[in-house]
Amino acid sequence: MKYRSGRIAATAALVSMAAPAQAQICEINFGGRLGIGKDGSLQVDFVSAGIVTICSMTATERGVSKEACAAWFSALLSFRLAKVRARFYFSAADPGNANVTTCAQLGDWSARTPYFLEAY
Repeated sequence: MKYRSGRIAATAALVSMAAPAQAQICEINFGGRLGIGKDGSLQVDFVSAGIVTICSMTATERGVSKEACAAWFSALLSFRLAKVRARFYFSAADPGNANVTTCAQLGDWSARTPYFLEAY
């Protein structure tokens, strides 16, 4: 067990070093929309921003691979069915986020680039 906890701590340290310094942590509105456009774009409804396209399930867009997008969609469906809360992290430094510093600034019906999804 000691080996496992040391490994987890090392992994957590690496993840925290890779995380952007200023993150916007935006809650998903599961009472709202969760959709996929005919072009494969994944739209998510955020509590304070509205509908935001976060990725494409057919091609890499704004640095998010189609595999990551498909995984996020699968996780979002699971979170919705399990009735747990979830949120995406956005970096203001990412070019796809145009220096967004609040979740409300993501903008309704915009396209933005998250870097992390979590359930809580």
